[in-house]
Amino acid sequence: MSEHSKFLEPITRENVAVVLVDHQVGLLSGVRDIPLGELKQNVVALARGATVLGIPLVVTTTAADSMWGPTAAELVQALRPDSGSSTAALSTPGMTTGSAKPSRPPTGRS
Repeated sequence: MSEHSKFLEPITRENVAVVLVDHQVGLLSGVRDIPLGELKQNVVALARGATVLGIPLVVTTTAADSMWGPTAAELVQALRPDSGSSTAALSTPGMTTGSAKPSRPPTGRS
C-alpha cells in the first residue's frame, strides 16, 4: 500500500483508537465553553460508546499526583469492570502507568 493510499483506508475498529488526554480534575475546571457536568457526561458517553463498539480506549494523565490531580471520578467509575461497562482498562496491568503494550497484533503494514 502506498503512503498516500493508507490515508484513504476506511476507518475500522482495527485501525483506530479513542484517546482521552488529561481529563483531570484540575484541568477540567479550566473549561469555559461548556458546563462542567455536561463535559463529564459527554466524555463518559464517548468512553462507554467506544467500549461497546470494541474500539480501543486510551486514557492519559499528566502530573496526576501533583498539580492537575486525578482523572475525573466519573470517567474512572465508567472504566471500572463492575460499572456495567465491558472494559477493564483500569484493572489491566500497565494501563495506569502508561507502559501497556498495544493489544492488537501488527497488520504487516508500514
